[in-house]
Amino acid sequence: MNQLFAVITGSALGCVIRWQLGARLNALFPNLPPGKLLVNLLDGFIIGAALAYFLRHPGLDPA
Repeated sequence: MNQLFAVITGSALGCVIRWQLGARLNALFPNLPPGKLLVNLLDGFIIGAALAYFLRHPGLDPA
């Protein structure tokens, strides 16, 4: 149940952040969607950091 709550919370936060950045930054550059670009770069960084952390700590309990 905790994993489901974490996924739901992360998805909701990601959605709101993506929408906010898109609404604020896309108005500055209408020909290029900088909000989407910035969010995708941040997502890649966060996923890479999480992957590096979990690879360095293989003994973590998955639950």
